[in-house]
Amino acid sequence: MSEQEYNEKLVSSTTLMRWMALRLTKNEDAANDLMQDAYVNLIKFKHQYDPAQGAFSTWVCKIIQNKFIDNLRSTRKERILIDDLSMAEYIPVMETPETILVDTDELNRVKNILLKLKPLQRQMIEMRMNGFKYEEIADELHLPLGTVKGEIFRARQQIGFIHHN
Repeated sequence: MSEQEYNEKLVSSTTLMRWMALRLTKNEDAANDLMQDAYVNLIKFKHQYDPAQGAFSTWVCKIIQNKFIDNLRSTRKERILIDDLSMAEYIPVMETPETILVDTDELNRVKNILLKLKPLQRQMIEMRMNGFKYEEIADELHLPLGTVKGEIFRARQQIGFIHHN
């Protein structure tokens, strides 16, 4: 496919891209940002498009979806975890005292369940909850990928067992 044909297909996909971005983000500004990021990737990786592999629209949607997921993962890592319940006073809350009490009880239950795990499993589960990929956990903890996946699997089984008992 020539560059001219590729650019024409890209321009004709704008409506689809807009619809997909809005569907994923449910926010006008975030959709605009996502589209801009997707355009950069579509231009940067245009040599990877292969018509034999599927329709152009499918490829465009996949790039938008992947970019959306990448953005979600990066924002998850930026979130600040509040480990201490005494920090709850700094969190703006728009709830009733009853729901705050329930949330506090639920948070305490989760903390107690996590404390029953082996320290390494607890650390891995917390890293997963913060958006780390298995590979990133393995790199960070200097462990083989298979060990990380296995320990997280066993930790999840243990969490389920503790939660139901």
